[in-house]
Amino acid sequence: MLKQLGKEDFPKVYGIMEQSFPKEERRSYEGQLALMEREGYRLYGVEGPTGVLRGFMAVWERKGYCFLEHFAVS
Repeated sequence: MLKQLGKEDFPKVYGIMEQSFPKEERRSYEGQLALMEREGYRLYGVEGPTGVLRGFMAVWERKGYCFLEHFAVS
């Protein structure tokens, strides 16, 4: 099930991000975490049956459109 993630989930999200994207294609941990404070930035995740985060989507939700910035699965 897809659910919106919060700051408490961010370390798991960033772990998947590090495994999935080269350093040049991602922000620093601090820079990525800071986006959680920006209006319209959302993280959505999918957990497996044991509650382990299996994938995430990082999106910018704006009036009239949604921009998918990162998508990765573990």
